[in-house]
Amino acid sequence: MVDGPTRQEQVDELNGRLKDQPYKLALVPIGDLVLLEKNARYMTQDTFGQLVSNIKRDGGLSSVPLCMKEGGKYRVLSGNHRVQAAKVAGLTEVLVMYTD
Repeated sequence: MVDGPTRQEQVDELNGRLKDQPYKLALVPIGDLVLLEKNARYMTQDTFGQLVSNIKRDGGLSSVPLCMKEGGKYRVLSGNHRVQAAKVAGLTEVLVMYTD
């Protein structure tokens, strides 16, 4: 039985296609994501709970957070609620789009 490409190999292949773009994709340990101190958006507890449930059901995020890479960390510019919900859902890594 032949296994398909790993998640990292898939990300590497996509980044090869994006080589002329100002952004890249990365699989990031959730602990390396830095959230904004103040989120511009408000989300009710019920909505947040539904987001957590959706992530658990789907096994990941359906929309990738946008980040700024700063050293070995990634500051989340868009997607703070998604990252928080991913943590609560038990994800250990998240696919993100980032720029330097």
